[in-house]
Amino acid sequence: MKKSSLVAFGAIMAALILSACGEDRRCVDPDGFVVEDEKCRKEEKDQARTGSRGTGVFRWYYGGSGHTVGSRVSGGSHSSVSRGGFGRLGFLHGSGSG
Repeated sequence: MKKSSLVAFGAIMAALILSACGEDRRCVDPDGFVVEDEKCRKEEKDQARTGSRGTGVFRWYYGGSGHTVGSRVSGGSHSSVSRGGFGRLGFLHGSGSG
């Protein structure tokens, strides 16, 4: 493997590890703007209570840029790697990556 490939692989793995730890997650609205985490927590509670997807208005976003409330996210994804390892995706909140 070339050195540049190893560097890229290392950067990708570091991003995946951070996502798995939940350190880089924030709640976003349908337009991709960061909102208060409580809005996503409420979505999760509603989904657990009703057993459905809920309204799907607010979703967790991982990686990329845009970390403060009101900023627009980019370069990340709405999916997270599970804490159990890299063998499966943890959970998906909606379709696509925003």
